[in-house]
This record gives sequence, structure tokens and C-alpha cells, in this order.
Amino acid sequence: MTPNSVIAKVADLAAGQWGLLTTRQAAHQEISRLQLSRLARAGVIERVGHGVYSMASNNDPHVTLRAAWLTLDPDLTAEERLSRIPETGVTSHAAAAGLHGLGDLLDDEPEFTLPYRKQTSRAIKLHKAELSSSDVTLVEGLPTTTVERTIRDLLREGNDTDLVAQILGQAVRRQSVDIASLASSLDSIASRFGQPDGSSFVEYLLDLTGLGSKTALQSLASSDAGRALVAAGRASIVQELLGQSGLVSVGQKAADSVGINKLLESIAPTLRLDELLASARQPVTARLAESFMPKTDFMKSTGLSNVVTSPQLNVLLKEPARELIGSDQDTDAGTTENEAPDEGREA
Repeated sequence: MTPNSVIAKVADLAAGQWGLLTTRQAAHQEISRLQLSRLARAGVIERVGHGVYSMASNNDPHVTLRAAWLTLDPDLTAEERLSRIPETGVTSHAAAAGLHGLGDLLDDEPEFTLPYRKQTSRAIKLHKAELSSSDVTLVEGLPTTTVERTIRDLLREGNDTDLVAQILGQAVRRQSVDIASLASSLDSIASRFGQPDGSSFVEYLLDLTGLGSKTALQSLASSDAGRALVAAGRASIVQELLGQSGLVSVGQKAADSVGINKLLESIAPTLRLDELLASARQPVTARLAESFMPKTDFMKSTGLSNVVTSPQLNVLLKEPARELIGSDQDTDAGTTENEAPDEGREA
């Protein structure tokens, strides 16, 4: 085989798996370790792990993690292994959180979950656990545990609760986590953390980041939005808004409704609804605010334009919002700055 044909085979193999190849994959293409070493000395490829090479032009920030994943089954190509998820290994725990771009956990060591026990002498951390297809997603082309499964795994492994709560808080702000699914998955471990069930555990974690329903209520009650809702006699809508945003479970809605009304009714209803955006600095407040305010450039720029709401809420909130906007919004379309409307004119 000529040097050019070796290079062509190496490039073709690496092209389908992020610019990487293993020595075992190369062997199946009749490329020897000696030939790979010569290409490395020539600067065509470079060694990035035990038995793994990368094309020299590869600037992938996840090259170490990808190389480690390939070594879990070095005979198979990435395409072959991706068709057999999750039994071929899934990025998990701190490595998964890092790949999702969540939290500040140390993720410099590749970490994977396999359905069977596997020994390795390399700097790779392996976990044995069963994963369903719903536990796995693709992130940057790598099979990775979902945000919900990642949070559960980190808690089970004894990671710092505050750090895991920060991961959840970021996921909530990005709207990349299913709160109901997470709560269900945490039911089996909630008691280890002094919580009666998964829903309570999620609420506890959210409270640690200032995103729990109690914190959200306090934030809303102290804002113009809370005062305006009370002024409109719509305090009960707050509970439904929190439920629509996924921060309060169905069971909590009925139990907390009385407390919510008392909390909001304790606020003097003196401010106008159009002043809401000035005080909507917290993510939860902003999300709730957008449910009954038109979308604005401010909301779009903060990534809060995708708010869960319902047609029923829109109907309920449409008229009160108009009433609370203020007199400067109530001017007739045909009235000029120097022309007062005819108050005696009948509609």
C-alpha cells in the first residue's frame, strides 16, 4: 500500500468519527501501527490517547472525551456504535453535565455508563447501570444521559447538593429540563435526602437556587406584577401561572392556593402593570410576567420568549392587562396631543 493510499484510508476512516480513529479500526483497514507512527512523525496525525489518533487539523474541544468513548470498543466505528445505544457506552455524570454546558463540576476525567462491568487502566471513570432509550440523547454527536438522568446520577453518586442544584437551576432557566420527569425519577432516592418524594426534592433543589415556588411567589409578590394582579382581583391566577411554568406540581396547586392569595393580598396594590418590566430581573418573575405582557425586545434578548401558557389564561388576563396599563395607553386612536376626547359622546 502506497503512503498516499494509507493517508486516504486514514482520512476516510477519521471523517466519520470527529477526525479520530483507533489503531484497531486501522488494522481492519490493513493499516499497521508502524504506518500510523510514521504518519504521526510526518505531522499528518497525532496521538491523543492510548490507541487513538486524531487528524492534525482537529481543533475539537471535546477530542479527549470522544477519544475515550472510542476506546470503550475500539474495533467498532462510531457509526456502528451509535446504532447500538445505550449498550455501547453513554457519557454520564459530571462529563455529561459538562457536555450539556451545565454547572461547575470538575469534568476533566471522561465518565461513562455501561450496562455491564468493564475494567480499564486508563484515566476513564466507568459506571455500571441500566439505561433506557429515554435516558439517552445526543449532545455534540456523543450519546449522553439526558439532563434529568444526569441530575439523578449525580445525586446518587453523592455529589454536592448545592452544585447539583445549580445545574438544575441553569437547566430551568434554559428550559432544557422536564420538571415532572425529573421529579418522578427522584422518587426512589428522595428519602436519602430527607424529602418525602421526588416533587418535594425538586422543590428543595429549586429553592436552593432561588427558583422554587416559595421564592418565586415572594419575588412576584414584591414586584409590580404581584401588586397589579391584586389590584385587578386576579391573585388566584398566580398559582396557575406557576403551575403552567412547571415550578409547582398539580398536588401543590390546591394545597398552596390559600397561602398564595394571603401572600399577594398583603401587598399594597399601588403600582401599574406597565412598570413590571423594570422590576422583572429574576428569571422566574420575567417568565411569569411575559405570560400576561406582550413580548418585547427585552424578553427576546434575555431568552425568555418561550413561555408556557394557555388560551384560558390569555382570555383571563387580556382585559385586566388593558385596564392596568394606565391612562397614557387609553387615548382614542383619533385623538391628537392637543385635542381632548369628547367625554359626552355616547359609544
